[in-house]
Amino acid sequence: MNNQVAKGDAELMMDAGIFMSTIAGLISDDLCEQADGEGRSFLNPYRLEGLMKGLLLAAHRLEERSEWLSETVENEEKLAQAALARCQGRDDHRESNVGAECGRARAA
Repeated sequence: MNNQVAKGDAELMMDAGIFMSTIAGLISDDLCEQADGEGRSFLNPYRLEGLMKGLLLAAHRLEERSEWLSETVENEEKLAQAALARCQGRDDHRESNVGAECGRARAA
């Protein structure tokens, strides 16, 4: 994974966090207005439903991207550890990634 991808993902998550915080603040303010008894609710059910759908959409997208990032980082860590082991002569993996033992031809 390159730095541009990581930077883009970090910006996406920052923007999504700001979005979600803003929506949570709006809903909280609306609930306070309703609880006052004197105040007037500014979020009707249609607006509230739209905001909640937007939050759900953002949350699902963040979950998907987070899962992809976690898997990518884990795979890169494994590759880096294997490369380090090879450099230090500690490579104990006797099989290649094509299913043949190292140094031997694969039987047909």
